[in-house]
Amino acid sequence: MSNIHSSGLKARSSLLTRILTLPIRHVQQAIGSLGDLWRTPFTTVMTIFVLGISLALPATLHLFVKNAEQVSEQWDSASQITLFLKLSTSERSAQNLVKRISLYNDVAEVRYISAVQALK
Repeated sequence: MSNIHSSGLKARSSLLTRILTLPIRHVQQAIGSLGDLWRTPFTTVMTIFVLGISLALPATLHLFVKNAEQVSEQWDSASQITLFLKLSTSERSAQNLVKRISLYNDVAEVRYISAVQALK
């Protein structure tokens, strides 16, 4: 029975040793990786360059798509045009112009505001 008990204790201490040495191994590996990066600067710069491009491409695409959506929304919205007539234009010719403009299919509404109404 003591052999079973001692082997279980060894397994626990081995697991505990592994857990405690894990951070040390990580630090050792990080220092080794930094040394590799320092010894090969060209490869390091190229790797950083490729990582930068791989991160920038999706971000640029996302930005392009969002801007294209905004532009297309503005195209779909209705436009408004304000037309100012000369003071010498008579009321009758202004009303004729309103009727002519309203005949266009692309025009939804025409509203005439006389000079007197505009001053109020």
